Amino acid sequence: MDNNSGNFNYNQNQPPYLPEPGRGKAVASLVLGIISVVFFWAGYFSILTAILAIIGLVLSVNARKEMQMAGNYASRSMATAGLVLSIIGLVLSAISIISCIICVSAINSYRWWDYWDFF
Repeated sequence: MDNNSGNFNYNQNQPPYLPEPGRGKAVASLVLGIISVVFFWAGYFSILTAILAIIGLVLSVNARKEMQMAGNYASRSMATAGLVLSIIGLVLSAISIISCIICVSAINSYRWWDYWDFF
């Protein structure tokens, strides 16, 4: 029979668990970057994705700063991926918004009612 069976030795002097600094912000920036890249094409919904991309940019920059200050670089690649995806989502959302504005203004500038003779 094993000497340690039923005899658990817990280390009572263990420091409490502290989460990695910036990890939550890195995850949030990655999620917001993915959402902004996936949904940029949705017309006027791209305004919301542009806002989410800006929030993702801010979170990823803050996460990278927190990691650098703490000297912990475990989740730095996640923050970098969130930063890149947020930039891509912001650019694509801006292109989508501009193209929607151009299309709507082109449709409104066309005087289609001049060519319809109902009366």
